[in-house]
Amino acid sequence: MEQIEKTLGSFLKAPESIHGDETYPIRRFSSQDFNPTEIIGMEEDVKKIKGWIFDTNEALQQVAIVGMGGLGKTTIAQKIFHDTDVLARFDKMIWVPVSRGYNEETLVRSMLERLGKHVSGIGSASQLLGEVQHVLADKACLIVMDDVWQVNVEWWTNLCSVFPKGDGKKSTIIITTRNEGVASDMGVESSRIHKPEPLNDEHSWTLFSKFAFSSRKGICSDSNFEILGKDITEKCGGLPLAIKTIGALLAAKIDHPHKWRLGEIFPRMFILN
Repeated sequence: MEQIEKTLGSFLKAPESIHGDETYPIRRFSSQDFNPTEIIGMEEDVKKIKGWIFDTNEALQQVAIVGMGGLGKTTIAQKIFHDTDVLARFDKMIWVPVSRGYNEETLVRSMLERLGKHVSGIGSASQLLGEVQHVLADKACLIVMDDVWQVNVEWWTNLCSVFPKGDGKKSTIIITTRNEGVASDMGVESSRIHKPEPLNDEHSWTLFSKFAFSSRKGICSDSNFEILGKDITEKCGGLPLAIKTIGALLAAKIDHPHKWRLGEIFPRMFILN
């Protein structure tokens, strides 16, 4: 799985996929893209986390989705964020992209802007946190902190302290991260850490077909394509991002089955034994 993640990352950085003298554009999938029709096989993940959100008695609950890159952590969080029941549950909802090397002050300013607050005249870190507290006062809030790589525990503790604690309002923070240690450092209890599983063979094939056979409404009617396609999805290891990206690339080669062979398409990407 780690090899798949590494090679997928290298592949996505390439400007295009090259086959002989031919070039094929790669559809780029951002982790923040959201299309409900592209979510396959994650229903139980969403159901589990929604259960945590609605069953909690805590004023502020923290939930983490932990797993390797391309596994669908952000997609699960997006599905929850756009869920109609969840939308009705909270007064305020914001999505905060974090990523590597984030600046804490910039992140808080971004949160305030997403909450509709102008921050140009606010200077110190304590003032910024005070504004967050003011905006969130008496509100049930859902905050998604997406793609957290590291955390300053003192800063995070101070940020969490500004969330409403009374009046029966219950807020939730959802954290997506590759590192379970980061989730623990942020105060997430082990019972509230969810680790998605890779897609099974059936869901992998369904997702692959949606992209590779998009011109045919996601239906594969050729047994040769099915054999080759299932070999490809097996090499993807159940990672949704890998399956979508490679499926979208192969859609451009739908009239040429011989170009679907792994050794031809990705000669350096996969271990074929």
